[in-house]
Amino acid sequence: MDKFLFGNNLNTLLSTNIDENATVITVSTGAGASFPNPNKENKECFVITLARYDNDDNTEICFVTAKDGDKFTVLRGQEGTIPQKWNQGTKISNRITAEPLNQIKDKANQSDVDEAIGRIDFKPYYKKTGDSLTGAMYTNGNYFWAGGNKTYWIGQDNSWYIKNAQHVTLISFENGGITLNGPYSAFIGNKLQANTITNNGAGKVTFDTEVYFSQPFVAQNSFRLNYNNLQLISNVGRPDTGNYRNTNSIVWQFGEDTSMQGIAYFQEHVGISNNLIFYVSGGSNNYNYVFDNFGKLGCKNLAIEQTIQTNNLVTNNFTIQDNTLTIQTNNITPNGNGFIHGNGIYFNLLKRGVNGSIYLQEHPGIETSLVFQTSGGGVTRSMELNTDGKLIVDRLQTNIITNNNGDKVTFDTSVYFPQSVVTANSVQVKNNDILLSSDSGSVDTGKYRNTSSLKFQFNNGDNMNAALYFQEHAGTSNNLILYVSGGGNYYNYVFDNFGNLYAKNFHGIALQAKYADLAEYYIADQKYDPGTIVKIGGINEITTASKGGFFMGIISTKPGIEINESIKDHPLALPVALAGRVPVKVVGVISKGDPITLSGINGIATKSKNMEDVIGFALESSDDPLIKLVECSVKSIGRC
Repeated sequence: MDKFLFGNNLNTLLSTNIDENATVITVSTGAGASFPNPNKENKECFVITLARYDNDDNTEICFVTAKDGDKFTVLRGQEGTIPQKWNQGTKISNRITAEPLNQIKDKANQSDVDEAIGRIDFKPYYKKTGDSLTGAMYTNGNYFWAGGNKTYWIGQDNSWYIKNAQHVTLISFENGGITLNGPYSAFIGNKLQANTITNNGAGKVTFDTEVYFSQPFVAQNSFRLNYNNLQLISNVGRPDTGNYRNTNSIVWQFGEDTSMQGIAYFQEHVGISNNLIFYVSGGSNNYNYVFDNFGKLGCKNLAIEQTIQTNNLVTNNFTIQDNTLTIQTNNITPNGNGFIHGNGIYFNLLKRGVNGSIYLQEHPGIETSLVFQTSGGGVTRSMELNTDGKLIVDRLQTNIITNNNGDKVTFDTSVYFPQSVVTANSVQVKNNDILLSSDSGSVDTGKYRNTSSLKFQFNNGDNMNAALYFQEHAGTSNNLILYVSGGGNYYNYVFDNFGNLYAKNFHGIALQAKYADLAEYYIADQKYDPGTIVKIGGINEITTASKGGFFMGIISTKPGIEINESIKDHPLALPVALAGRVPVKVVGVISKGDPITLSGINGIATKSKNMEDVIGFALESSDDPLIKLVECSVKSIGRC
């Protein structure tokens, strides 16, 4: 940090437990105002030290970079200390530590500006102890000098110069450009990186190895490479799968006329293909020819004067005029299933990963079929028209099925109806499921989508019915909905995937719950951890209880029964255990059966002494003297 701020023997306590990753901590109520106010823009901060049991050997040093009331934004584990967990009530102090002391010492070591250098300097500076470079160079703050004060650097911001002992500029560096001055008119090196190269000499610029251009390079007349490669390299980072990135390109055009161009560049379609692209434009027409790393040429039209012979032909538009398209194969070897496949016509949605095909198939000695096959989403389905006059499908989707032969229609697998189906008599499914599905696409978080439903109603009773369907509440829950209506009333019963049943009223003999406390929701003045003892008060409804006053209840960990749930979604709504057994924050050693009361720390219980008000009894023992959760049986509302 640039500037450290200090107080005068400032001390406070940690208000909540923190772990080693916390970057915002809260101190005791009202204590924050006593500490300095760092200005982040000026890189100010102040130092705090967290110590356990006043033990300076067990500390952590933090830099506070911002303060909001009692909340400090901190840089953890400074000056060689290690971030660690700290409990509520830990002592915090504002001490002068090593790094601020070093900064004070560094400021004290500033020296006057060297008188000779000061005559040509632009602004004040100081020299620090040990501020030097190795070798023949040294510095006093703003200048780098060569041995014997013969050559030096001078400048600031975007303008720097190399000057000789007579203060004559040899090389200028201004706004990213380099100028060679005086007799130094040549550049000799292995590698040059530049935006522009201008030759005012013999008409030729020669590089033995490499030349880099970070902006477009234009060869006005000719460009020749002798026994080397022309490399077009791009520093564009790799995007996500399915996206594109391109290298630099070679552009052909006439003078400054960009209305007609030829361009060549390399392209990565991440996770799909690598392509060499030839772009040609002129007039109102332009096109990208694609040569990919799978041996495919992508173009709009391919004109063949005589014959094309290929294993695979992929095209967007293929026209045969007054002729026949013949697809044939010399294959006579059956596959593992005993079928001989011919070549086919294939259809692909390349960017969607789905495809279809039509091909001829022979099952030697049995039948020959024309096969229609589609694939997508990891599923492949087919339909066959065979020489026996049969249509063979995996699934049949239709609006109406009419059976004119007997009284039964049989399907070996599945039957789909895209519209509503009304069955007058009965539907019987043996050893299979009834699947009610929907083709609705995914929805944004917080929105709903429903499947088709199973409906129940009387033929003449449209005003009374029931329906059962599945619903997705995106990002929240998946639900089975039971809808019941009649007589002007209706209700949706919801069974979600977390085991929750939602209904208006429950009627029964007994109600059971796994967890053990009755909790009611209240609006707190801030978020409190489970086990915190609270009372009525604060800027909203509840706040932490303090010794000598009344208490309301304990922030519940897992309520057995929740009431006033209508405010549950409020950002500061907390369940307060009013009765039953519940984990309570307790400080100090406690034994099973001990009465508990409020400690000196707000919201924290301790073992009750004689004549102190009791808020409950410990149901377990603990030798831990620090703050921890202890299962207790508590009462609702009282003095503490």
